[in-house]
Amino acid sequence: MWIKNSFFKYSLGIVLVLLIIFLCGQVGFFLEPFNKFLAIIFIPLLVSGFLYYLFRPLVRLVQRLKLPSTLAILVVFLVFFIIFSFIGKYAGSIISKQLAQLIHDLPQITQSVRDKAIELMNNEDLAALFTGKVEEQLTAYAQKAIPLVSGGILGTIAVITSMASTLIVVPFMLFYLLKDDRMFYQKVLKVISLRYREEMEGILKETDKTLSTYIIGQAIIALILCILTYIGYATIGLKYSFILAFFVLITSFIPLFGAIIGVVPAFFVGLATNPMMGVKVLIIMVIVQQIEGNFISPNIIGKRLNIHPLTIILIFLGAASLYGITGMLIAVPVFAVLKVLAGGAMRIYKIWRN
Repeated sequence: MWIKNSFFKYSLGIVLVLLIIFLCGQVGFFLEPFNKFLAIIFIPLLVSGFLYYLFRPLVRLVQRLKLPSTLAILVVFLVFFIIFSFIGKYAGSIISKQLAQLIHDLPQITQSVRDKAIELMNNEDLAALFTGKVEEQLTAYAQKAIPLVSGGILGTIAVITSMASTLIVVPFMLFYLLKDDRMFYQKVLKVISLRYREEMEGILKETDKTLSTYIIGQAIIALILCILTYIGYATIGLKYSFILAFFVLITSFIPLFGAIIGVVPAFFVGLATNPMMGVKVLIIMVIVQQIEGNFISPNIIGKRLNIHPLTIILIFLGAASLYGITGMLIAVPVFAVLKVLAGGAMRIYKIWRN
């Protein structure tokens, strides 16, 4: 009978899925409390998970000294507290001073870049290139660019400030994640049928290895890029070099585009000083990108994630449009984990079929 044809079965399945999605969208008022709850715990959980993979190798190293897990965690926490206190003592004044000065000078930087953009458009040597609507559009883009950048910087600062109270719980969450390190793994395996336990164990180990490789690797790469960028900015005498290099540290966790996004504020600050300074900033970006792409990333992460660059670009664009900067940061590791889980699910399905 025609209704049993595979085309109609799959079409009916697609229609039912779309209908379920539509109906879920109609009960937003019912899901709103759950969404707010998830939004409250998401950031602390995300930060705690990130720090868990950074701290775990150190905690396991200390545990080799035959210390109890609780004491080993407290020792690592104490060491990091001392390190950050030392950094804060000597670098805190520089950070606060440069940040306050940058926020104070943003309107002046904005106006300066606008003036230089208009001056560039009116240059006689370039006048032939910018005629009619093209010149108007380029001028409009130049006038809009800096407010967007400055708004992004101020928005980032505001988000960090608003998250401060929420992130108080992060050390406690991190402590229990490290303390119950292997307990979660063992409990998951206990509830899995013996028939699939070996395969599930492999999936959990591969997922854990994927996240560990990505997070630790990206943290090392971000730190190296921050140091190289700061050296470059300081060499050319760029103002606010420390804060602008720290911005690169944050954006470097975004794959492929992170270093480019991070250099945008530095470029406009340099352009506000003089056009040649802006060119120098771009030259530093190219040099750092070449070092990162050819030497740093291949030796730290290599091809362990096995994700094609085109796939990363598509994931990045989709995540950025849906979830903004949070989507940019978590898109690649989430995709890598889903890829591992999908492969494991297929293997378990084959075991079930046999």
